[in-house]
Amino acid sequence: YLIYRLWPSFSVFDDGRTDFYGPAFVEEGLCAWDACPDWANILARYRVNAALLPGDSALATVLRERRDWKAVYEDHVAVLFEKTENAR
Repeated sequence: YLIYRLWPSFSVFDDGRTDFYGPAFVEEGLCAWDACPDWANILARYRVNAALLPGDSALATVLRERRDWKAVYEDHVAVLFEKTENAR
């Protein structure tokens, strides 16, 4: 939905279409999604500045603890984070 509604003003990093992006990219996306040790480097490499995630996801849990990410919207389904600065 976001791709069709907000493009070209906004770009999407990973939208779940695994057959579209290829296995290497999908693996990076899953690593970020699971909050693996390299998650921050992956998001930085692709210049991700916002994340719309299920509220109970591993990455949402990690982002809630970071000063450089801020939850700007949250409901019972999802949370939207915005990258705010480079400080940890």
